[in-house]
Amino acid sequence: MKNVLRVIGGFFVKIGRWIANTAWIQPLLIVGGIFAIIFSIPYIKSGIETAVESAKVDEDVEFYKGKAISLTNAETHESDLDKLLTALETKDTDEIGKYGQKFFLTFVTEDCSYCKDCVAGFKEFESKFSTLVDDASSPYKLYSVMVDTTNDDGKYLAKYVFEEHQNLFDSIVGEYSENEDYPLLLNVTSSEKSTLKSSIEKLQKAIDDNGEGLETPTTFMIDISATGNREVNVNGVTGIFFNYTTLLSTAGYDASTPLYKAKFLADCWEYKNLFDPEHNKD
Repeated sequence: MKNVLRVIGGFFVKIGRWIANTAWIQPLLIVGGIFAIIFSIPYIKSGIETAVESAKVDEDVEFYKGKAISLTNAETHESDLDKLLTALETKDTDEIGKYGQKFFLTFVTEDCSYCKDCVAGFKEFESKFSTLVDDASSPYKLYSVMVDTTNDDGKYLAKYVFEEHQNLFDSIVGEYSENEDYPLLLNVTSSEKSTLKSSIEKLQKAIDDNGEGLETPTTFMIDISATGNREVNVNGVTGIFFNYTTLLSTAGYDASTPLYKAKFLADCWEYKNLFDPEHNKD
């Protein structure tokens, strides 16, 4: 083995000496190296962009995970999410109030690109509009439900929760799909309203074994404060919207900027403009 390594090492030593003693080969190698670097730049750039984008995706997922309501013990209907939904069903304001008098509850999955699109708006809202809502009665709060969370057997925990609390979701669907003033309150066409209604009706389907049955992101606006006296109010749920970034252009917002995403959320939070109950009655 040593002899083989010695032969291989000797070969490379000879190559090195030949290059060192051959004047014309050195400039050629330098030029070749320069061209190799130039031609590699697009691939290097692409690799860096891919790495940055992967990091961003992970950061968005971590944003939701950091605000997630626990699904532990969902199989026995004793998870934190079960307790919250039970409180909504029974109108237990003390239990709901543990999360706040008013808050967003958003259902997301890790591989949902639309969910990640919404992160910038939530962050911007918290940063730019906190002074509008940061008071004793209703400081801004956001909680998430990671719909694709599984137990050790690979079963989707949200499936157990939805099956247990289907009556609540049925009530929400019944009110919001039939009431013309349901809380998206956008001046949209009949076909767009049909699409929104279809999204709402998906709430009636319990999560199946593949994690399907709920459109993500789905976000509830929950308000048990005095400002929650809304014409459409099902057990404290005063608003529902889905991928709000796709609604922004219809609503007249610039969907490309976090600021306008945040403005959309602020309007929902404060029941202003497009979320004013009187908006669609003009």
